[in-house]
Amino acid sequence: SKQEMDFESAKKTGAIAFFEDKYGDRVRVVSMGDYSVEFCGGCHVNNTSDIQYFLIKKESSPGAGNRRIEAVCGSKVEEYFVEEFQKLSSEINDLNLKIKEVTDKKDRIINKEIPSPSKVIETFRKKGADSVLEFRNIKKELEEYLFESKAFLHKERKNIEARESANLLSLQDELLNSAEIKGNVKVVKYFTENKKIDALKELGDSLKNKSPEVFLFFVNKTDNSDTLLFMAGKEAVKNGVNCNNLLKKAVSILDGRGGGKPDMAQGSAKNRDKLEESFNLVLNEIK
Repeated sequence: SKQEMDFESAKKTGAIAFFEDKYGDRVRVVSMGDYSVEFCGGCHVNNTSDIQYFLIKKESSPGAGNRRIEAVCGSKVEEYFVEEFQKLSSEINDLNLKIKEVTDKKDRIINKEIPSPSKVIETFRKKGADSVLEFRNIKKELEEYLFESKAFLHKERKNIEARESANLLSLQDELLNSAEIKGNVKVVKYFTENKKIDALKELGDSLKNKSPEVFLFFVNKTDNSDTLLFMAGKEAVKNGVNCNNLLKKAVSILDGRGGGKPDMAQGSAKNRDKLEESFNLVLNEIK
């Protein structure tokens, strides 16, 4: 129930105020039987039965000794579950597609039924307030599956990256043996597709350790654009190789851009047809 009364009379009821607002001469006091008597802080109902369904969305602590809850009630509870299940459905579908890209393990695909908007409304009509707990449990279960599947995807991608790095590192001797000699510099050209740039850098670091006089001309082709990665060992840099300058030369004819330091530079290229021409241009710059 709610009552309007003067401020002093309201204080005598023992009504609790949780905020620091300044009150006028008359205030509203909201009571729930003998359980709670409070100053009205804003929205209120005539009777607790008007609330119908009630769901706490979030709980937090805005300050010492205080708890804050964010909740919805009535038809807003139905709307909340409709929106949440639609979000989960979209997120799970996207995640399933990503999982299919990295593994053929069918048991890793989330096949749990997600309540449709019509199913949510129908269930509330049939079961009433019991639907709140039912859907809350379904939502929690789906979120747990989602969390586990995301963790699996992350781990599987790490495993793929590790295998990719190992495969690239196995090419070291082959690449060094195919190097072109320009003065005191070994020039290694390696064109590849859809590799992780970190894996290529790891390969480059290993080649530099094996052969400090090496200069690396790496191209990683992808659907959108090509990445150029130039790296040079210590001796190659001493012999005048400057990856930053060489990269700028290369991208000047590739409709690209990029930069870096004497021992490493990275850039992008849109004109794939001139990659070989750019390599020859760089090769001629190395004395």
